[in-house]
Amino acid sequence: MDFDFFKAPAGPDAGSAIHDALSATLAKGEAIATVVDAGDWADLGTIEAYFESNTLYQSVLDHGGGAVSLTAGGTANKKYTFLLPAVKFLDGAVKLGGKNDDVMVSIPFRAIYDATTAGSIKITRAVA
Repeated sequence: MDFDFFKAPAGPDAGSAIHDALSATLAKGEAIATVVDAGDWADLGTIEAYFESNTLYQSVLDHGGGAVSLTAGGTANKKYTFLLPAVKFLDGAVKLGGKNDDVMVSIPFRAIYDATTAGSIKITRAVA
């Protein structure tokens, strides 16, 4: 997973969810929906990471942003890349551990519209 707003150590923890809020109308005797109404689109996620400086953490507290990309799959030309070209940080909760534990920050984010991509997510298939 790549983040353009901070230097991530090997193996940052991240999660993402895409919610389209589509509403399907089923008809008696039909195997599939006969009408699908559009809903609100929401690309949400959370990143758990360490920061190299307080300046980077401050950008999270200021609700800054950046881009997030993830390549999924293990075989060349059978992988997918998911790009969220513009994300906005929602907040940055510090996850405190024990006395000798590292301090990690949990950063929820929301993908926002990117004019270059003409959307909030870009999926590329058959990645080498």
